Amino acid sequence: YLFLCAEDLLIGGTVDCQALLDSHGPRAAKDINLPSLLLPELVNEDIVTRRVRNHGAPATYQAVLDTPEGIDVEVTPDSLVMGTDDTEEYTIRVTGTGSELNNWLFGSLTWVSNTHEVYTPFAVRPSYFEVPENITGTGTTGSAPMPVSFGYDGGYTAETTGLYLPCVLPDNNDTDSICTNTKAESIVNAAENDYDYFVPAIEWPPFGSVVRFPITVPAEDDLHLRVALYDELTDGDDDLDLVLWYCAPEGQACDQKDVALAGYSQNENTSNEQIDVDRFNLRAGTYLIDVHGYKTDEVTGGPGALFRLYVWSFGAKNEAGDNDAGNLSITGIPAGAAQNTTVNMSADWLNLPDGLWLGGITHSTDGDTIEGVTIVEADSNHIFPTP
Repeated sequence: YLFLCAEDLLIGGTVDCQALLDSHGPRAAKDINLPSLLLPELVNEDIVTRRVRNHGAPATYQAVLDTPEGIDVEVTPDSLVMGTDDTEEYTIRVTGTGSELNNWLFGSLTWVSNTHEVYTPFAVRPSYFEVPENITGTGTTGSAPMPVSFGYDGGYTAETTGLYLPCVLPDNNDTDSICTNTKAESIVNAAENDYDYFVPAIEWPPFGSVVRFPITVPAEDDLHLRVALYDELTDGDDDLDLVLWYCAPEGQACDQKDVALAGYSQNENTSNEQIDVDRFNLRAGTYLIDVHGYKTDEVTGGPGALFRLYVWSFGAKNEAGDNDAGNLSITGIPAGAAQNTTVNMSADWLNLPDGLWLGGITHSTDGDTIEGVTIVEADSNHIFPTP
C-alpha cells in the first residue's frame, strides 16, 4: 500500500512526517507528495515531482497511463528499478491541447511490477488563462505587474473595478449607508483564550472578549469581500483574531438557522489578520464580524486593547460601467489570446489620495463571463489611524 508523507510515498513503513515538514517547510498543493495529482488550473503545461520508496522485495515498476482526451501526460523516467528501501523520484509533465477547456478531466498513472500495482489517480482542469490572484503596489501614482498566460486562441477582455478605500469600523452611525469612523473600539483579554465555533446566537456574545460588527454586502458587490486587521490598528502588543459569519440574505433579518461560517484568521502572536471571500463564495446579505481578544497586553486603563477594523467589498463592472471608480487602468492588453504565450500587462493608478486602496481586474474570453480575477492592492502613503 502507499503511505503518504511530506517527502516520500512508501510501500509500507513509517516516516517522521513532522520532521520532514519542519525541514522542508510549506509547499504548493500540487507539490505535496500525495499519491494523487490535482491541477485545477492547467494553462499550457505543468510539471510535478513525486518520490516513492520501495519497502518490499526488489522489483521493476513500469508506468502505465490512462490519459483522457484534452491533455497529454508524460512520465520521466517511465521505468523504476528499485531494491528494498530504495527511493526514486519521477516527474509528471501535463500539457493541455487547447481543447476541453474549463472541464474536469480524469485519468491515472499506475506503476506495475510482477507482483504489485501502485495507483495514482489524477484530476486536471485545463483553463483559459493563468492570472495572478493578488498584486500589490505603492505610491500615489504607481503600477503593479500582471503577467497573464493563455491556454487558448481567441478573444480576451480585461476590465477594472475599483480602486476603493476601506470602510473603517466601528461605524459611528450604522443606521445610514455611509461608513464613517471617529473612535476605536475596546476589547478585553479572553479569560481562556479560546473562541468557540458554535453557530452563534444573533445577540451572542455577551462578553467583552469578543466584539461583533454586522455589515451588509449589497448584491452589486458580488466580486470580493475583504476584512482585515493590522497590528498598527491596535494600541499595543495585542493578538486579536477574526471570525466571519454569514447571517442572512439581503433584505432579511438575521435568523439563527441561517448563520454559517464564512471565514476566519488566527495568526499567532499578531493582530495582522485577513479574511477574503471570493466571488464563488460571496453572497449578498448580512455578515457578522467577530473580533476575538485572544491575548491583549497591559495598557493604560487595564488589560485590554483598542482597535479599528478595515472592510472592503466591491463588484464587477456591469454594462452601465457601474462598480468602477475610474482610478485604475490596465497597460498592455493584447488584441486577443494566443495559446502558449504570456503577456506582461500592468495595473496602473494615478493621483490617488492617501490611503490603502483595494480593487480588482476581471478576465474573460468574451467580455461577459468572468473566468479569472486579480485583486489589486495599492498603498498610497497610507497612514493607519491611531487606535
